[in-house]
Amino acid sequence: MNTLDIGKSDAEGNCFYSQIIGGVAYGPGALKRFVCPDWVNLRVAEDRRSGSKRSWCVVFDISIPGVYSYCGVAHGNRSTANGFFGRTVTGELLKIASDSDCHKRLCELHPVYGDIEAARQEAAALKAKMEAERTLREQQEMAERAAEWQRELNGKRAQAEIAREELKQVGVTLPRLTGTPKQCAWANDLRAAYALKHPGSDSLAAQTSAKWWIENAR
Repeated sequence: MNTLDIGKSDAEGNCFYSQIIGGVAYGPGALKRFVCPDWVNLRVAEDRRSGSKRSWCVVFDISIPGVYSYCGVAHGNRSTANGFFGRTVTGELLKIASDSDCHKRLCELHPVYGDIEAARQEAAALKAKMEAERTLREQQEMAERAAEWQRELNGKRAQAEIAREELKQVGVTLPRLTGTPKQCAWANDLRAAYALKHPGSDSLAAQTSAKWWIENAR
C-alpha cells in the first residue's frame, strides 16, 4: 500500500499532507520519526498554506523508511487524530493500529529499543517511588509539627487554667473581651498568664480587645 487515509490528512508516496481545517482550529499538527533512541520532530518540507496560513496544507517528507508518529493532524471538520504508521525499505506505507503494535514494530526494527524502554519505565517507576516517599515524609513531618504545636497549646491552656483559678482565689476579676470566639478564647489564656506575672498592670482592666492581647501579651 502506497497511500494512507487519515481523514482530512493523508500519506501518499514520499509525502504526508497535513490539512488545516477551521482556520487552524484543527491541524496541521506535528509529525515525528523514530530515530533510536527517541522521536525526532520533522520539519515542514513544503508549506502550501494560504496567505493567511488558515487553510490548505503543509507537506512533510516521509521518504526515509522507519516508524512515524502523527499528533493533532486534522481528521474531520471538527476533530484531530493521533497515531502511527510505518514505511518499509520498499516504500510501502503500513498503518500501525495501536501503541502496543508500535512498540512491537520498534522492537523489531531496533533490538535495543526494548531495553531502552525498559530502562525508561524503570526510571519512571523509581522517580514515582521517590516522589511518593518524599510526599509521605512531608506529611509525616507536618503531622509531627502539628502534634508538637497541639502539645504546646495544651500546655499553655493548662497553665492558663491554673492562672485563672489563682486569680479567682485572690479575688481578681477580669473584664469581658471583645472579638471573635476564637480570638477571645486565645486572648483569655494569654491575659490570664499575663495577670499572674503582672497583677498590678493597668492593661488588665483597660484593654478589652482580644486582638490587643494576642498582639501584645508577653
